[in-house]
Amino acid sequence: MSVAQIARLAFTSEDRVRDVLHNFSADAFESLYPRYAGGRPPVFTLAQRREIKKIAKSKPAEHGLPFPGGAWPSWRTSWSRRGWSMTSHTRPCESW
Repeated sequence: MSVAQIARLAFTSEDRVRDVLHNFSADAFESLYPRYAGGRPPVFTLAQRREIKKIAKSKPAEHGLPFPGGAWPSWRTSWSRRGWSMTSHTRPCESW
C-alpha cells in the first residue's frame, strides 16, 4: 500500500505514517512499544484506599454481586456504585 492509502485507512497524516515506517525500519517491533508511561498515576485518599482494600478482601456476594471471586465486572460495578472511576479519582464515574 502507498503511504497515502495507509494514512487514509488509519485516519492519520502521511507524515505520521512515514514516521512510523521509518521508526519500524530502524527498531523493528520495538518501535511499536511506547517508551514512556504517560499520565499521572491515580491518587486516592486514605478513606478510599481503606474502602478499596475492604472490597478487595471481600467476596462479591457480600456486595450483592453474582460474580466469582476476583472477577473484573464485580470490581467495576462495586467501584461505580461508589461513584469512583478507574481513570479519575476526582470525578464520579459516569460511563459505567
